[in-house]
Amino acid sequence: MKAEDLRKYRGALKHLAFDSQKSLGRRTQDDEDLILADISDPFWINALKITNAKGFRRESHKTQVWSSPDNPLIRNRMTHTLEVMIIAETIAQILGLNVDLVKALALVPDIGHPPFGHAGERELGKILGFEFKHEIFSVILADKIERKGKGLNLSFEVLDGAPYHSNGPGIIKIDSKCQPEYMVIRLADKFAYLPSDVNDALRMGYVKFDEIPKLVLCLGDNQRE
Repeated sequence: MKAEDLRKYRGALKHLAFDSQKSLGRRTQDDEDLILADISDPFWINALKITNAKGFRRESHKTQVWSSPDNPLIRNRMTHTLEVMIIAETIAQILGLNVDLVKALALVPDIGHPPFGHAGERELGKILGFEFKHEIFSVILADKIERKGKGLNLSFEVLDGAPYHSNGPGIIKIDSKCQPEYMVIRLADKFAYLPSDVNDALRMGYVKFDEIPKLVLCLGDNQRE
């Protein structure tokens, strides 16, 4: 894509951007909200709360796909989350959507992810007797467990949008009835993990370049492309 091609999309969805002032708000107004309310967007405050949460810090020790404690270049759950965040923010800036809402939405879905990636989810499902979805547990963790049961007191829209971050394997489904910021996270999640997981697999020696499906290669040789 050339620069002139990108420019025609600048602000294309600005008319659909969520107005932060129309947020349904939080359960309570805590001291942190009151201190920052006059200088910060409420969704930026949400992002601040999430990055200070215990669940967020634990992501650095959780597997993305490949576990390699001795190789710092292999992505973990936190590096994946940060990649999703920056890709989502970039998309939102180009399209004219609410960047602060998108940032907060990108940070939430994996704070409740179990160890060992999706394999960990499947094992938990066997133990529990029902499908364990990390994005649902992330909302529970953020709202009911963090801060010794007080929760992070996040905005309604951040809790509401977090479960939309993935529609599972296969074709990305865009729900036109949802706030577009929710769908940006869904796109950014795919854009983040597809080339990254392949890149890590190559680095670990689990796959050779000529074994990568053409469908993946058509997206570019790396995440930046």
